[in-house]
Amino acid sequence: MDKTPNPFLYSLRLPVSTPPSIHYAVIISHSISLMVPWLSTLSMTHKSLICLLVLISLVLYYSRWGSAGLVRDIDQLVLDADDDWFIQYRNGDQDKAVFGHYQFVNEWLTVLSLRRENKHLFFVYTPEILEPDEFRRLRVRIMHRLKPVN
Repeated sequence: MDKTPNPFLYSLRLPVSTPPSIHYAVIISHSISLMVPWLSTLSMTHKSLICLLVLISLVLYYSRWGSAGLVRDIDQLVLDADDDWFIQYRNGDQDKAVFGHYQFVNEWLTVLSLRRENKHLFFVYTPEILEPDEFRRLRVRIMHRLKPVN
């Protein structure tokens, strides 16, 4: 545990992976999107074209964000006791990141936005990725952060 005057503030280490529920939602939405054109009065050509585009979308999703996670070379995010964010890579390197402006915090879903080198990186956390206590601490640390967003 980190040495800090406030015992509630210590480093959080957050693994980077895509929650299974996100994968399920993508599969369900694409499946529904494949069925909808066949319920319409569009021509067979248009129906086939729409289905082809939906299938391409599904393939692109899994090739970019599927089993490897959102960002392939990032191992974990670290939020230290001073409210500084760090991105730790699989090779052991670490970069400092700045808390972004776009956050969503809910008891079932937390979306983080971090800025690094003029790029916004988004990370999705659900209770199935983190332990319940760690997920609660993350939500509290985001909602009651020490440093204001610039």
